[in-house]
Amino acid sequence: MSTIIKLSEWILEVETEKNLGYYKNIPSIQCCPNCDNYIAAINRMPRELNELFNKLGVIPEKAINISHLTGLENNMHLYNPTYFIVGNILSTPREKNCTYAFNEDFEVYFGEKMIAPIGTKNFPKPTFQFDIICSLPWVLI
Repeated sequence: MSTIIKLSEWILEVETEKNLGYYKNIPSIQCCPNCDNYIAAINRMPRELNELFNKLGVIPEKAINISHLTGLENNMHLYNPTYFIVGNILSTPREKNCTYAFNEDFEVYFGEKMIAPIGTKNFPKPTFQFDIICSLPWVLI
């Protein structure tokens, strides 16, 4: 059963249970200290973003891809994690390349252009991509 999610001008039709079933059965990325830090610090995301993860049926610690973009001041790091979502984008903002900002440290974007890491060819269809641009502290010791 599909769920309709409205986030500003974005309107998404999402198969929450299919997403949750997929994410429950894949491992977390464990490729480098930067990915490990993202997973360890993810609990610092805003409550509204965690609610969006729940509505989408996504387990935040199980990103399909995690890009560490740069280190910032004050021990902060800029990340771009990517998740795949079973569903359709029904409406997008009129402005191209528009993100939705939860606050100055967390923005999201939905797109139909997909990256294709190993292991995702069995992801259910139709699919769109969910990206986050976020600043998180370095929490690993």
